Amino acid sequence: PDSLKSHKDWYNLHGCQSEHPALSYLKEIRSWLDAHPNEIIVFWVSRHGDMRLMGTDQYPATTPAERQAFFTAVHDTFGGLMFDVSKGRLNETSVADLWSRGQRVVWYAADYEQSTSSSPLAMDGRLV
Repeated sequence: PDSLKSHKDWYNLHGCQSEHPALSYLKEIRSWLDAHPNEIIVFWVSRHGDMRLMGTDQYPATTPAERQAFFTAVHDTFGGLMFDVSKGRLNETSVADLWSRGQRVVWYAADYEQSTSSSPLAMDGRLV
């Protein structure tokens, strides 16, 4: 709950299986971000919420190349909006700095090394 207001607002973390491929939803989010230039989105991506699992333990019946292809499609969708860790640590970056850089998408990935090829445009989900 938000204790700064006279009433309480509740926020949630939602997990679901979607009806459409993930990229279709990510493209909708990109459109929403384009229409809302002061918003920042944080994704925490895993199969079942266990960030300790790696490789096919995290994503059964997939290859590193398939997981990397998905991340490439994510990058193609969000492009320069993705937070770049080579510019500094997230916990040391202000919201104003994120806005000025145009970096409004933060991507935490399970199986970070294999799924993103250790991209500076993603962070290890075990850091959450």
